[in-house]
Amino acid sequence: MKKKIALGIIGLLMVVGIGFIVNDYVNQQSTPIEKKSKPQKLKLVAIGDSLTYGVGDSTKKGGYVTLVSKKLEEHKNVNVSSENYGISGETSTQIIKRIENKSKIQSDLKNADIITVTVGGNDLMHILSKKGLKLKKQDVTSGTVKFENNLNTLITDIRKNNNHAPIYLISIYNPFGVYLKDIKYMTTAVKNWNEYSKQTASENYNVHFVNIDKLLSDPKKKTKDKNGDVENPYLFTEDHFHPNDKGYKLITDELYKVMIKSEDSWLETE
Repeated sequence: MKKKIALGIIGLLMVVGIGFIVNDYVNQQSTPIEKKSKPQKLKLVAIGDSLTYGVGDSTKKGGYVTLVSKKLEEHKNVNVSSENYGISGETSTQIIKRIENKSKIQSDLKNADIITVTVGGNDLMHILSKKGLKLKKQDVTSGTVKFENNLNTLITDIRKNNNHAPIYLISIYNPFGVYLKDIKYMTTAVKNWNEYSKQTASENYNVHFVNIDKLLSDPKKKTKDKNGDVENPYLFTEDHFHPNDKGYKLITDELYKVMIKSEDSWLETE
């Protein structure tokens, strides 16, 4: 009798065990395997001056343009190709002429998913180079009016070629914030020009302002050179004007933050 009971229990356990195995197999077969979607292809077109070109970048690979492309690929399921149309020393007037006369730029703008712009720094430097420490309020005012007109023209020209892609307008900064505090109206000029750029961005469709002024003009953490003089740790030591590698990383991080806030304008939803 005990033997029959033992055999019955063993048989029951075998049936239950087989049931679990079969059930587990069926579940495994019915659970769909998650497939990774193909990376979205993005085209980034960068328009501007030396800040876009990447002067001061020790790798000579395009400063923030290359860095932000890589960062997007690292954090989003995208493949980014970029076109860098930055030329060192160009003013807003010269950048406008390039956009209006170069068919290659126009073609790339038409196919762009993301557009970045740096403009205005050389306009301000031209005024400063003429006036130096004698820079007066009226000099800044007249230069501001011209820049404001050119900025509107620049945005309009870009939109003639592409009416939908987000435009990221990067601010100017004061490279003399640490070294030449005696230039009275320089800080004011930078602030006023950036305020107008921010306003222009807000008044135009899908244009986003990226403020790097506070990051680069007068950083809280300053360093000293070998002579003991205070220096800006984010500027290129050869000219104390353009960003260095650390400076371009700051610009990249700030640009990326603004891009993520507006990612619905360039990132496809699955």
